[in-house]
Amino acid sequence: MESSYLKVLQLADSLLVGGTSTCRIDCVDCGGRNTLTISILAGKVVWNCYKANCALSGAKKIDAASKPLAQVQAFVSQTTAPVAPPRGIPMPAVLSSPANHPKVLDFLAQNGCGPAYADSLCRIAYDPKQDRVLFCAPDMSGASGKSLQAWRKPKWLIYGDRQPYFIVAPRIRSTTAVLVEDALSACAIASCGAAGIAILGTNMDTFTASALKKLPYYHYTICLDSDAGRKAIQIKLQLQAALTNATVSVRLLTGPDPKHMTDQQLKDICNH
Repeated sequence: MESSYLKVLQLADSLLVGGTSTCRIDCVDCGGRNTLTISILAGKVVWNCYKANCALSGAKKIDAASKPLAQVQAFVSQTTAPVAPPRGIPMPAVLSSPANHPKVLDFLAQNGCGPAYADSLCRIAYDPKQDRVLFCAPDMSGASGKSLQAWRKPKWLIYGDRQPYFIVAPRIRSTTAVLVEDALSACAIASCGAAGIAILGTNMDTFTASALKKLPYYHYTICLDSDAGRKAIQIKLQLQAALTNATVSVRLLTGPDPKHMTDQQLKDICNH
């Protein structure tokens, strides 16, 4: 519910900037096609989904004034706090080093992770039972595991505590961070001078947005595929509301993911 409120107010913020007073769109909560209306009426944001079983159904409103995003955050924080998603499958009792498995080293090299692994910029392990490469939290409390078999679903699997993000920081301190979809791309970004932060998908939840506030970066670039443009804009609005002292930009990709980019392409993103 909290993320739905935030999305509604982010869209309301766009209405104010664009000078319009109402819109009708697909619902950001239930996904109903063209069932959600958002309006700016008499200084208030009013919204309603026409699907009766949706959490956004029934006319609801909140003061809009000059900073609706800040207001909705205050409103939501009174009722709920960021909650970590459910745990994944248990962390394996025994993990193997990628150095013991040539196929794992090849996989890392082919997917932009070779330099990050060689420089020990992050914790990477191998789960022989699941045949997955694990990108682990520093304390090994959780991981995001990528299958080495194309047929195995899901491609990515969460282990242990679901981390808000997977971060790979370069050796030389940087004030720039690039948000990407997966851990492979985060490793590739770090090899070119910026911090790579994988949000583990194409959505930004309040769990992740809250955790990003603690990081020492002042320039963020959201780097997603061009078909995720709407989500990238939503993430930008969320970050701008959460990270008041940082600049946030969007870079939509029309070519390869960062994990398959050349060094020059990666540098272009890091300097965007």
